[in-house]
Amino acid sequence: METDLSRAFAALFHDVPLHGLFANIRAHAEELDTGSLKIPCTVVGRITPNCYTVSPHAAIAGYARDELVKLPFLRRMAAAGLLAGLDGILRAARIERMAALNNYCLSTNSFSHRFQAAPMADLTDAAVQKWPHHALSVRSLNARQHADWIARLERLGWQTVVSRQVYIIDDWPHASTKVNTRRDRKLLHDGRYVFERLGADSPEADFQAALYCYNRLYLHKYSEQNVQFTARFLREAAARGILTLFLLRDAETGKGAGVCGIVADSNTATAPVVGYDDAVPQGAGLYRRCMAQAMQTVREMGLVLNFSSGAPGFKKIRGAAPAIEYTAVYTRHLPPERRAVWTLLHKTSHAYYKKILLKYGL
Repeated sequence: METDLSRAFAALFHDVPLHGLFANIRAHAEELDTGSLKIPCTVVGRITPNCYTVSPHAAIAGYARDELVKLPFLRRMAAAGLLAGLDGILRAARIERMAALNNYCLSTNSFSHRFQAAPMADLTDAAVQKWPHHALSVRSLNARQHADWIARLERLGWQTVVSRQVYIIDDWPHASTKVNTRRDRKLLHDGRYVFERLGADSPEADFQAALYCYNRLYLHKYSEQNVQFTARFLREAAARGILTLFLLRDAETGKGAGVCGIVADSNTATAPVVGYDDAVPQGAGLYRRCMAQAMQTVREMGLVLNFSSGAPGFKKIRGAAPAIEYTAVYTRHLPPERRAVWTLLHKTSHAYYKKILLKYGL
């Protein structure tokens, strides 16, 4: 039976404070009840060290600053100057006052059937009444999967802000013919390492090993701006049917060497939990094994795989197609000066940031 993730995350956030699930999130969870729909939302009110999955300031200024190293030197210097000026504008405009609708706090958000089918005009009105002093947002809309939905939101006065480029596998026969996909599948089944699914009865040491592997990739190698899960989140999410979580073990020693976690929501799956022990020699192919496990699992589910951002070359040669991702923002109920900064972000992100993403394939 398919898990209704809107309900499941709402229940999880009700039972456990957000900081008990995500170490770097400073927000509180609330539930928006329209009568026919109850969805989890995250609410922030002031700028503090925070995670981009709940904080617009962290998403725009913090994470973008970490991404500058990927640009050529002159582009990097120009972008750094732009970010420095933008940061002051964001603070003055109280950018942080945001209520994110149906937010699961994962790197790539997804949407239940119920949320996608909800009348957005009614949902917008209900959210404005509940949070009259906050901007509203819907994260992780991409042009390949949600073009019609984005158009509906824009007709209601929502604006889109470019967030990043993600990679989508929605043609499994095509992806399966790729040479690298076939090689990864062979590696996955060579017997040197095996995946074990974790559940409510798995020992705490397994969740700690899974967390260690995730942290070595996403926090140590990439950026501490990324989601900082706790072992409790991994256990709770696995136990509640939110997360299909696999620990990669060395077949000889049984030691945890990698992790792969899948979240499936309506017609799309994401892999928000991936990582490996970087002390193991690269020739073992741990990252390839974890990504191959994600691809195999989602294909067996019969779903589209949103492979999120990062490692674009790796994903494209395995059949993933790039798509620009947006955050939709509603501000018509706010004072003119606060609306103006979101309009600036909308125009700047489309005119400048989007072109950089497309040009450099970030």
